[in-house]
Amino acid sequence: MTGMGEPFRVSDLLDTLIRLEERGSAFYEDLAARTKSERARALFEELSREEREHEALYSALKKEFGDGAPPDSDRIRHLDTLIRQSFAFEEFRPILKDSDKAWEQAIDFAIQLEKNTAAYVREIRSILRTEAPEVFEAILAEEERHLRMLADYKNEAGF
Repeated sequence: MTGMGEPFRVSDLLDTLIRLEERGSAFYEDLAARTKSERARALFEELSREEREHEALYSALKKEFGDGAPPDSDRIRHLDTLIRQSFAFEEFRPILKDSDKAWEQAIDFAIQLEKNTAAYVREIRSILRTEAPEVFEAILAEEERHLRMLADYKNEAGF
């Protein structure tokens, strides 16, 4: 495990992205399970599936460029702290009642999540520079497509 003061390795950065995609996928799965709207369910299921695809891409990159070892439980707790500081999943209150306001807040949170993820991916891409630029470009394109999907849904839902 990387101690305090030691630089993050490529595998550390990719582990963080893997954990972020795991948490994003779980977030969208939860929204899909809670909504009564078939359209919203399809959107959230698609987003969850694509987050899992991103997780698989980052796992493959880790095998190629990282040390390949899965993070231990201390590493996972550290990465979760890093993600919490950057992405504030805990700030989102689960939807307790099926109201337009609650769903608008969920969509707004999802939009912010995608924006923050794209910014984080850009930052890691700049650190890794020459490592798999085509993968990072493809994932950024998908994150931006996710933003458009969510914004379109929000506009069409009248939020």
